[in-house]
Amino acid sequence: MSMSVRRHLPNALTLTNLLCGAAALVVLLTQGDPALVLVLLSVALVADLLDGRVARALGVSGPLGAVLDSLADLVSFGLVPAAAIAMASEAAPSPLAMVAGAAIVCAAGYRLARFTAEALTLAGTPTEQVPPAKPAFKGLPVTIPAAILVGATVSGINPPPGVLAITAIVLSALMVSRVPFRSFKDKPLVAVAAPVLFLAAVFSVAVGSTVFGVGTTLALGGLAFVLFGLAHAVRANA
Repeated sequence: MSMSVRRHLPNALTLTNLLCGAAALVVLLTQGDPALVLVLLSVALVADLLDGRVARALGVSGPLGAVLDSLADLVSFGLVPAAAIAMASEAAPSPLAMVAGAAIVCAAGYRLARFTAEALTLAGTPTEQVPPAKPAFKGLPVTIPAAILVGATVSGINPPPGVLAITAIVLSALMVSRVPFRSFKDKPLVAVAAPVLFLAAVFSVAVGSTVFGVGTTLALGGLAFVLFGLAHAVRANA
């Protein structure tokens, strides 16, 4: 593989994330096919999982990739769940839903900016001064609220708009918090994806609906991630 291809491959994955997020946003705003929304969001999630891993494996990590990744994530995992909250209202979105959508976008933007700034600062620190890496995020990763909110709204679970909005506000607070959440960057991609694919297949077969199966898996899997992280943080501070 040429150096040029190696350098641009991670960015191509990040742009795939961005394009899928933009497409999912359009489908949601036009009240299009829920299955297409889930496909696009799933591809965006996979691309987001892969771009950093590929960049590190090829030794081509850099500031451009870090900034581009945050911009793509803001669209796919900030604007898309905000649109899902708005679309969940049968009539015009309520003031609470509008506040929840704004909270998700602002929290995702702040969370991503903080993460990128810290990563770039760490990259400029001499190696001997860099503390040992810990497999944890500071604050809830932006992908998790997106999986919960979009999965719940397009799968057919149809939570009450008020419950969805309050959930979004709580998730927004967790994103900008410093609560540590487990990072699986140290785990093989197969180990991360296999349980998700298994649950999606089980739910899909059980109810005879792939949309329900995939959406429910994203929502429940994201919720389990949040609860596990909070329980771990409570135990650590006890």
